[in-house]
Amino acid sequence: MKAEILLTKRGGRKPKTFPISLAKELRAKGYSYEMIAWKLTQLGYEVSKWTVMRRLKEAQA
Repeated sequence: MKAEILLTKRGGRKPKTFPISLAKELRAKGYSYEMIAWKLTQLGYEVSKWTVMRRLKEAQA
């Protein structure tokens, strides 16, 4: 019996760029992650609320 090898993908997609400072500023004003993502989409940045949440969390660390 052969052992199975689980290959995990490393790296993934390139990170989407958007102005983190603007997202931080809006979050400080009490905006939700969904509203921040919507505003960024209106400015031409295609990001989801999960991307905004993850990037802001990374920026705090």
